[in-house]
Amino acid sequence: SGLFLIQGERIEQIWSGPVTDVVEDGDRLWIGTPDGLWLRPPSKAPQRYGVTNGLPNNMVQALLLDHQGGLWVGTNKGLAYGFQNQFVDLTEQLPHPEVTALSNDADHGVWVGLRAGGAVRARNRVVENFGPHDELPIFGMNAVAVNDEGVWISDATNLWLHPLGGSVWNKEVLPRVSTRAIPALQGMAHGSGDALWVADAAAGLWRRSNHNWKLWRH
Repeated sequence: SGLFLIQGERIEQIWSGPVTDVVEDGDRLWIGTPDGLWLRPPSKAPQRYGVTNGLPNNMVQALLLDHQGGLWVGTNKGLAYGFQNQFVDLTEQLPHPEVTALSNDADHGVWVGLRAGGAVRARNRVVENFGPHDELPIFGMNAVAVNDEGVWISDATNLWLHPLGGSVWNKEVLPRVSTRAIPALQGMAHGSGDALWVADAAAGLWRRSNHNWKLWRH
């Protein structure tokens, strides 16, 4: 376990121990772990942040640097927002405390995936909840990604798309692969333009572009 920096053929371990998420903040790294949030500045000792610094819990599960340079920290017991290394607990604004995923959108909004309760969008101190009333499942959201098509969320087996300018969520089904079992979706990441990457433990790595899915390996 750990965090590795890959530069050409050179691989350097820059963090030992379990890592749940990482974001780059200029020449600094924010590293999420099961035992708190760590700031790794260049040429200085890492600094740890936890409950005593305003985080809801030390089990960090998701990190996001927003358009204003603020840091969002999702934990298994809530959400915090940090600016200039000062954190504010935002958990009371969530329908469920466990945060599993975070993502920016083009309108400077922040999407929050929740273990239960669906998903939340926060922008200009206005919070919108999306859940069963939007035909989304109430349990198990594990990833959020935003690309030129819109906002994507997933649970362990399904994907939903909220198209840009749209008002409803559309369920998206991955192509059938005869050699695989039920999808086991573990993460998503946006690519350039409308590209979307989906990690599927049952089949491999999927890429969507121009409304078409391609399995890169299985």
